[in-house]
Amino acid sequence: MTDSKIFDNMGGMAQLHYLPFPNLESIDPPAEGLVLNIDRVPGTNWKKIPFVLESIKFKEPKKDTSDGNVYKPTLELFVLCDDFEGSDLANCIETCKLMLIVGDHEQRLTLLGTEDGGLKGISDYNSGEKVEDRKGYWLKFTGSFPQKSVKVSEGVLNDS
Repeated sequence: MTDSKIFDNMGGMAQLHYLPFPNLESIDPPAEGLVLNIDRVPGTNWKKIPFVLESIKFKEPKKDTSDGNVYKPTLELFVLCDDFEGSDLANCIETCKLMLIVGDHEQRLTLLGTEDGGLKGISDYNSGEKVEDRKGYWLKFTGSFPQKSVKVSEGVLNDS
């Protein structure tokens, strides 16, 4: 007999999309805890970030301050050189803030960033130490917001 709970609440992330913050127009308020629509500048789309599976880590610690709660989402991941160098993401990661949508293995999507700002990104090259190591970039995205990241529907990624 197998225990089906093994597959409940699996860790890790399965997908990641980004939108440069200047391409964001508005985010509809959540309906029953889920954002159903995010308006973008016409002609812009969410773009997928290909990453090495099991390299991605998302956390969102809450800090109590005199002004109330502050949530600090942090996302770290590894991308291969061929997937990053010369890409739109490489061109804008350190020059503009980004909105991110991260999805888990159960297709639950979370929006990182708000109408007031996106996440700042940095990239660090890693050559590896051995022949079998992968060359690529460690990416790290961080932000600070007065509210926790919200869940979004899959429809927000579709072209409009």
